[in-house]
Amino acid sequence: PKGSSVTRPTPLESQEALWRLVERAAGSIYREAQIDSRLRVYWEEMDVRGTAYALLSLVKFGQSKDSLLVQGGITWLLEQLNTESVAGNHKGDSWEAQVWDTALGLTAYKRVKGATLHEVERYLDYVRELNHRAVNWHDEVWETCFAMTAMLEDSGTTSTFDYPWLLKCLEWLSRQIRHDDDERDGSVQDSFHYTALYLRLRCRVSQLAGQGRLHHLPSQQRSDLQSIPEECVGFLVRGLEKDEHLWTGEVWANSYCLMALIECNRFPVEYEDKCINWFAKHVSSGGDFGSVEDTSLAGEALYALYCARQKRRLRDPANFDELLEKAAMQRPSGDAGVIMDQELIVVPPRLATRRPTGDVVVYLSVETQ
Repeated sequence: PKGSSVTRPTPLESQEALWRLVERAAGSIYREAQIDSRLRVYWEEMDVRGTAYALLSLVKFGQSKDSLLVQGGITWLLEQLNTESVAGNHKGDSWEAQVWDTALGLTAYKRVKGATLHEVERYLDYVRELNHRAVNWHDEVWETCFAMTAMLEDSGTTSTFDYPWLLKCLEWLSRQIRHDDDERDGSVQDSFHYTALYLRLRCRVSQLAGQGRLHHLPSQQRSDLQSIPEECVGFLVRGLEKDEHLWTGEVWANSYCLMALIECNRFPVEYEDKCINWFAKHVSSGGDFGSVEDTSLAGEALYALYCARQKRRLRDPANFDELLEKAAMQRPSGDAGVIMDQELIVVPPRLATRRPTGDVVVYLSVETQ
C-alpha cells in the first residue's frame, strides 16, 4: 500500500524461521510413524520408499541410530526384502524389484548400520548388467543416480570403492548434459531434478576422490573427479532467477535442487530468503509438505540450508557470543555433549544449556564439506 513500507526480517529472524520449518517437518515425520505390536516401524501404509526417506531424514536431524524408532524402521525394511531369481538362478535381494526402492533401502540401511547388504548390491549389479554396455540402470538418469549413490554410501566395511563400472557410469551420465542451448546448457536431459541428482552424485565422488578412496583409478582421473561440473551448477542457479517460483512447483524436486547446490558449496546467498519463503508457503498447518517423501526431503534441504547459513555467520567472531547466549537461554538445563571441529562449528537453536555453575555447555553439530 502507498505510504507503507515492508520490513525485511533480520538474518537472525530469518534463521529462526528456517529452524522452525525444520522442527515442524521433523515433528510431522515423528507423528506419521506407525508402530506395530512387534515394535516394527514404517511410514505411509507400509511403503518401502517412504520409510527409507523418513529414516534418512531422522538420522540427518540427529535422531539416535540406536533408538527404537530408527531400529524398528530398519527391522521392518529388512522384513520386506524379496529374493530375486531368474530361471532358478539367485540374482540377489531387492525391495519391490525396483531399483529406486532398493537403492533407497540400501542407503538407509548403510547410513544406520554402518554395514552393507551384499545380496542387495548383487541385485543392483544384476540390473545394471542387463544393459548390454553395463553403463547405467535401465537407461534412466534417475535410477542410475540413486543406484550409484547407494553403492557409494559408506558401509564401514571397506575403505575404498573399487567399482570397475564407476567411470563408465559417470561417463554415460556426463553425456546426458546438454551443451547446445543457451537456456538449457548444463542441464541433464532438460531436467532440474535430474541435474540435481547428478550434481549430488558428483559431489560424493569428488569427496571420495579427495579422500584417496578411489585408489584403483589413475591419478589424473582421480584429480579430474575432484572437480564439480560447473555447467550443471550454472543451470540450477539460472533456475532460481525466474519470478517468485523456485526451480519447479514440486516440493521434492526443489528440495533436491537446493541440497545439490548447498552440498557442492555453490548456493547463491541472495536467494536464501526466496527459498525459505517458498517452502514456508507450501508447508501445512501440521508441519508436513504432503507425503512423507516430500516432508523428509524438504526437512533435509531446509536443515542443510540452516547449517550453511550458520557456518557462514559463525565465521564472523562477533556473532558467536550472541548465538551462544541465545541458544543457552532456549535450552532446558541438563547435561550436554560437545563436539568440535577445527574448521566449522555449528550451533543450532535449543542445543545448549547453562549449568548451575554458570558455565554454558553447547551441543556443537559439525557439518563437514
